[in-house]
Amino acid sequence: MIQLSVRQCQPLEEVRVRCDAGRLIRVWDGAGRLYEAGKGPSFAFRASGALGAHVVSVHDEAGVELERATFAVDCRTAIDDEGGRFRRLLYMVEHTLASQTSAKHVVGDGERVYRLHSITSRDTIHALKGAVYFAAQARDVIDLHAAQQREDGMVWDFSMPVPRDVPYHFEWRWGEQFSKRINRDQVIFARQPVMNDLEHMYIGGVYLSWQATGDDDWMAGKLDSALAAMRFARTSPYTWSEKYQLIRRPYCIDLWDYQSDYDAARVDGDIMDAKPGVTVYGIFHGDNTGMADACRKLSILLDRVSRHEEAAEAREFSEHLLRQLETVAWNGEFYTHHVSEDPSFRRDFGVDEAQQVSLSNAYAVNRGIGHEKVAAIVRTYQRLREEMPATSPAEWFGIYPPFPKGWHVPEWTYTNGAVTTMTAGELAHGAFEHGFEAYGADVLARCLELYWPIGDTFVPGLRGKMPEPPERSFTPLDLRPVANADLVCTPEHDGWTGDPGNDLRELPVGAREFEGVPFDVIEPPTNDGRACIRLARGREGWAEQARIPVEGRFETLYLLHAAGGKGDVVGELRLVYEDGSAHEQYILNNRHVAGFWNPQAPDQTRQATRDTAVGWCGGNERFWRVGLIAHGLANPHPDRKVSHVELRASREKAAWLVVALTTSDAAPFFMPEPTDGGVPPAWGAGAVMYALAEGLAGIHDADRNMQAIRLTPRWSAAGVEQVTVALRYVEGGGYVRYTFAQLPGELRLDLAASGDQRRIELLLPEGAEPARVRRDGVEVPFELGTIETSRYVCLNVDGLAATALQVELA
Repeated sequence: MIQLSVRQCQPLEEVRVRCDAGRLIRVWDGAGRLYEAGKGPSFAFRASGALGAHVVSVHDEAGVELERATFAVDCRTAIDDEGGRFRRLLYMVEHTLASQTSAKHVVGDGERVYRLHSITSRDTIHALKGAVYFAAQARDVIDLHAAQQREDGMVWDFSMPVPRDVPYHFEWRWGEQFSKRINRDQVIFARQPVMNDLEHMYIGGVYLSWQATGDDDWMAGKLDSALAAMRFARTSPYTWSEKYQLIRRPYCIDLWDYQSDYDAARVDGDIMDAKPGVTVYGIFHGDNTGMADACRKLSILLDRVSRHEEAAEAREFSEHLLRQLETVAWNGEFYTHHVSEDPSFRRDFGVDEAQQVSLSNAYAVNRGIGHEKVAAIVRTYQRLREEMPATSPAEWFGIYPPFPKGWHVPEWTYTNGAVTTMTAGELAHGAFEHGFEAYGADVLARCLELYWPIGDTFVPGLRGKMPEPPERSFTPLDLRPVANADLVCTPEHDGWTGDPGNDLRELPVGAREFEGVPFDVIEPPTNDGRACIRLARGREGWAEQARIPVEGRFETLYLLHAAGGKGDVVGELRLVYEDGSAHEQYILNNRHVAGFWNPQAPDQTRQATRDTAVGWCGGNERFWRVGLIAHGLANPHPDRKVSHVELRASREKAAWLVVALTTSDAAPFFMPEPTDGGVPPAWGAGAVMYALAEGLAGIHDADRNMQAIRLTPRWSAAGVEQVTVALRYVEGGGYVRYTFAQLPGELRLDLAASGDQRRIELLLPEGAEPARVRRDGVEVPFELGTIETSRYVCLNVDGLAATALQVELA
């Protein structure tokens, strides 16, 4: 009778079989392929081959099967490294993708329901670089957009349910050419006229989805639509430059979907519109490297199904784009951001555009542009790291230096100079592949250092540079004569809430600085227990108004305050000038002030600076986070002397607490948050996973569903001496699992995989020389590969069985 030591296990784990002596033992993987054989009474092996139910069969000497047993083999994507740095980075990737791309965007066409990771096709496809290892639905985005592809091959940007009787703004902005409705007019498809990367994203998405699923029949059914997309890009007046014979677009910031103010002015101010013959087009390098890469992949797919003539067409177009782009946009160090078709049309952006390094240079290093160009781009980013401002968190800018003017986005934010994980991941992947392994590892390590303290997921971006605080002076105002409440609320002390224990007891008093602004917080015992002003109508012990003398000029009045009760208007503030005139300002909840329980400042990440911030937080007996908002109110007439400030209670059922007031001779300013919004976090998570999986862990799918792999572990570059890695496609089930160890005088690699074609390229530690290589204890020949100054031990270890490699170092 067969006895197995396990009923389920992971690849590489040992399985022991016991049976009668002399019996032949055979082991079959989840795809029914023989991968191990031995003899009883005891046989040990390590699980490998396809996941699923593995079969152990026992045979007599004539080969007749006598009995069989099964055990389950499974694994999930994981990294277990010493110290756990890259395990945490993988966790952040998965958490970001799960929260941002959990396939909750659902679209129905009346016959089928499609589950997408995002509203837009390109968001979903960028996310798939990582999501294929954690979630399903890799093909849905392609199926949906193939089914709705325009007859001329154009691919839509996004789809979403829209009520049939509600016009969507894309419809009245650009009409039927860039929008359409399906499914009883309940679902809209649309595209911004400025966009032109959707076709290459779609083609690349076909390739990526095919790799992740291994579905050859599905792939073959998408090739006509992919070819149509390619041909649209090279013929449409919206996308093709007859002058340069390259893909063109209006002047956008890199790959984003809006154009400059100068260009928008030519199409009635619409930042997303474009009109051939009116719009001044130009060449953006990322559109062309993206299409070149997509067409190279398309040629591979076409050749697989023996459509060789069309494969040659795609391959020749790919090569043409890269050759032509080199003559138009390559400057010797990186690709120039924008090359105009009409240089006489002047745009004054306040920056030397020839020196700007834009995001898609990082994408280009993974798009087959050639090693020399990749090396030049990587060195450019290394130079930026040395040259960037001291407050820049990293060199992974959307564009650097940013545009000081000419766009609706402030510099150093969003697409105009923020730091993104999109750039980091793509740059790191290219660095790993082209001999800059230590730099690639450093980029990934810094991703963890920068983002892990912020939270479990990647924020959309980091502000590319923090502003310098302005030179300014302050004058705290005296509230003692009008203060009417204590900070502490007890049965004996009437605090601002009137609710014992629910107060501001932890607020520091005296001369204090909050968010860079000095305030004078009254010490209650020095003012008969009165430390703040509480205002409300119709409440005993509360003021309906208060008057604070100023007698001077100022540009900003800073308030340290909080809201209570109900209502949008918390109060009214009046600046009364010596000439008798006045400026009145409603104080609005969630704009100038917020409730004192868990106070939140309004989102001002897109602004160059903030005028509202959480000034102070502490706790009380009722809640662990109470606090005050600091708001800088701009004086519209700083040239006039102010006589006094009037505070008036709201006519609504609101309460207003004012703790301190300070004037300043400069415009309102609070240091902005270091985080930045706008850039889709899932793009960055997909790019980081791309670098982590293929770059550092070194697992490359050389075919589809891991049937053939190239394995290039680069843990030595990251200072990791021991690690276990598993990478698995959720839908296709293809996987690689290995352990790597760097020991004194040797490297060890133990490998299991679902495919039987395995090319190994092991990075040698700096200065190390390989003496010999053993496979499963037997010395085998190897090659020595070199790129830049990096060297790799290279050999093929084909077969389904688990493999143990030992590289002895001289």
